Amino acid sequence: MDGEGKKCFEKAPYRAWYRMVENYSRRTLTFEKDKLPAVAGIVEEFKSIITDKPLLGLWQGDLLTGLLWQTAEPTTRIEHTGIPSWSWASVNGPVNWQNTGVVNSGTPPKNQAEVMTSNIEWSGHPMTSQIKHATLKVRGRLKRAKLSKFGATKGNSFYLHAIDESISNPP
Repeated sequence: MDGEGKKCFEKAPYRAWYRMVENYSRRTLTFEKDKLPAVAGIVEEFKSIITDKPLLGLWQGDLLTGLLWQTAEPTTRIEHTGIPSWSWASVNGPVNWQNTGVVNSGTPPKNQAEVMTSNIEWSGHPMTSQIKHATLKVRGRLKRAKLSKFGATKGNSFYLHAIDESISNPP
């Protein structure tokens, strides 16, 4: 990584990561299965700068924001890779964090949830081998919401609308 890129990562590391992923996800790969191996080197460099644990294209230290990714247009799920649906790398198409407000402001989400456990088992070297097993356990508050289809678009475009401000505590 050149000096300018490293400065950007050091100043606002997670924001820089999300912007890089947004750019990368717009690219077309010859083989879908290469999505994570193609960023393995960047992950290693990033890891050395922020000392954080990578979780299939997301980061343990900023996981609540990382999980707020959304598809930028109708996408398809990448099959037979073992990548879980909570990772942006599980879809074939552009993703973003644009509507979260969190990435642009640099302010992390309120503590409405916590990561209880995360585990990824690889068949060989992390990021470049097959995923054997991946789990993520998150504990948080519940809010009543309504799922509705958004406009007359191709694919499955849905929005989740909060019904009220009540939030229940987790068990």
